[in-house]
Amino acid sequence: MTGNPHPRRTGQHRDFGVLWLSDVASQFGTAVHFVAIPLIAATVLEAGPVEMGLLTAAGTAANLLIGLPAGAWADRMRRLPVMRYAEAGQALLLASVPIAWWAGALTYPHLLAVSLLCGAMFTLFEVASQSYLPSLVARVDLPEANRRLHTSRQVMHFSGRPAGGALAQLLGATNALVASVFGFVASLLLLGRMNRERPAVAVQPRGRLTEEIGEGLRFLFAHWLLRPTTLFSMIHNFFLNVYVAVNVLFLVRDLQLAEGSVGLLLSVTGAGGILGGLTTRFWSNSFGTVRALIVVTVLTTPFRLLVPFADRGWALSLFVVGVFVGGYGTVVFAVLQVSLRQSVCPDRLLGRVNASTRFLTWGVIPLGALAGGALGALLGIRAAIMIAAVGMTLACCLLFVAPLRHLREAPEELLSAEADLTRIVGDEPDRDRHDEPDTSAR
Repeated sequence: MTGNPHPRRTGQHRDFGVLWLSDVASQFGTAVHFVAIPLIAATVLEAGPVEMGLLTAAGTAANLLIGLPAGAWADRMRRLPVMRYAEAGQALLLASVPIAWWAGALTYPHLLAVSLLCGAMFTLFEVASQSYLPSLVARVDLPEANRRLHTSRQVMHFSGRPAGGALAQLLGATNALVASVFGFVASLLLLGRMNRERPAVAVQPRGRLTEEIGEGLRFLFAHWLLRPTTLFSMIHNFFLNVYVAVNVLFLVRDLQLAEGSVGLLLSVTGAGGILGGLTTRFWSNSFGTVRALIVVTVLTTPFRLLVPFADRGWALSLFVVGVFVGGYGTVVFAVLQVSLRQSVCPDRLLGRVNASTRFLTWGVIPLGALAGGALGALLGIRAAIMIAAVGMTLACCLLFVAPLRHLREAPEELLSAEADLTRIVGDEPDRDRHDEPDTSAR
């Protein structure tokens, strides 16, 4: 049995509300263990720099290791059970850490394995969740649904991580991890209340895994709307993580700021992201989903060029403005991009296309971080930040390819849930046919 072909609107659909609350609980659990696990390694297990680096890499390695197969699995199976298993898996894995500590048996390899496997569960959950959402809301409501999800996630990132640090200071890092377990358990219980008879797509016959993965990648790179936005995300994420690799050193060594000031300044990006999530509807209503992708990115990304000119005193405001506006634009783009992808991708391919996008755009994160460290060592920290800002700004050129810059919304013929692949990736549309007057932006 397939999902309802005419789902109700976002605000009227009970299951979307449950999914939203579940995601909030899950993101709280993620935010807490993001802080608690490194603190356990540093304070309880006395890990050194190499061990800390391995632990950090383990948390994101799943994107490269299982990112592509995760999409094929999500298209082979019903997606709601995958989400439930992923949340249950994270709860059990994280619960094993305080239990082992209470028993006096906690070791670094144990913590490393938990970080790696939780990353794998997180990847499975994200791919299945993004692929399941279009079965809960009408496609016209996807931007609003994604706006709500991304806004709540930014709020959790902004508040959950300080909460994790406070709990670690109050209860100890290992005991604080219990709060993360409760977050995933709450998410699992909420997912259990969703309608079981509403799968995102009928289970597909199983072929060779490599062939199914290849089909998703071919669709993504052949699609004239998804290809440029994905390439932009890859390049932007690479240079963003060049910056991330050295930004703390920039604040501590170049600007000579105290730890408390550094923590406050690092939260500015999250604050910009929250505002971005709250105002995404303005951009999509004013310009249309496709055109807004270009407008908001071109208007906000160049502000990152202010960051390398920051200094102590009044010039510190250049850092604040640069990262706030940059974080704002990044979240608005993310909401609009995932909504566009969910709208134009056939349901039978949605898991693989989501996973392919995640594999490509998240897979460059460790590469960018390594490049940032190397550039900082060779050219200096401020120079590395300047290169990152210039790279992110130049990446905007990819969004000006024809016909992307002429469209307000995705053409109607692409919005069928079971659209034919050859029709989607065939000839690009004529400009005059789809370039609607942008009266709402005047």
